[in-house]
Amino acid sequence: MPCADAPGTTCFDPEYIWITPGLMQKALVLTALPAFLLGLGLVRGLAHLGVSELVSFMITMPVFITAWFYLAGWLLDRWRYKRSLPTAVTQG
Repeated sequence: MPCADAPGTTCFDPEYIWITPGLMQKALVLTALPAFLLGLGLVRGLAHLGVSELVSFMITMPVFITAWFYLAGWLLDRWRYKRSLPTAVTQG
């Protein structure tokens, strides 16, 4: 968009920048949705106490996402391990 102040130059106004999320970003949001919802509640709760939403989001979200994927992986491993065990044959 041309600048009104200086002809022949272009203005940089951040409100005109739009970046569409790619497949990886959409996949992260969908798979980590429980972590995002938990983080949303915590960030809003801390905002009522006067804590900056940006700071609390940047601190809590990596922790919640890591914990969520760790828990999901642990549950998946446990489920696969239980399925791989041979069934016990009882002798009567």
